[in-house]
Amino acid sequence: MPEKSKKKLSLQQVAVIAMLTALYVVLNRFASVSAWNINIGFSFVATVTAACMYGIPGGILVGGLGDLIGAILFPKGAYFPGFTLCAVLVGLIYALFLRKSKSFISIALAAVTSQTVSSLLLNTLWISILYGADFKATFLSRLPQYFLMIAVQLVVSPILLKVSDRIKKGLK
Repeated sequence: MPEKSKKKLSLQQVAVIAMLTALYVVLNRFASVSAWNINIGFSFVATVTAACMYGIPGGILVGGLGDLIGAILFPKGAYFPGFTLCAVLVGLIYALFLRKSKSFISIALAAVTSQTVSSLLLNTLWISILYGADFKATFLSRLPQYFLMIAVQLVVSPILLKVSDRIKKGLK
């Protein structure tokens, strides 16, 4: 039975993913505004860049490892794996939506989907579980963050795609 050829990450790709993971940690832990139920930040920059450059493996590695490492080294409270799952989902969603097309429509769909699934629905659920808060009230209080972060991602993501394409070409 023939083996499927598995595409392995090169040393250079691993190094870039490691740097993007470190960038995620810095942006998430030191360049974001957080309250118990709201987090406005730019950690998505590292995840989206990794997803654009390396697809699904890059997006999920940077999102997942960045969140896990940040939670271990610079905790904001007790570690909860649901938040790491959401960080992984952001990388997965962006990689899937930008796999075939990097048009503004694809970017917009990725931003809206990732914010709806990870931030608005799942993170709200995790917050309501962790703090015993009412889901509906927490959901409503997170709506301004949801709309703000979609707008920010719609402005920043097209720039990231251009920059990540240049970086990827420069690395070859």
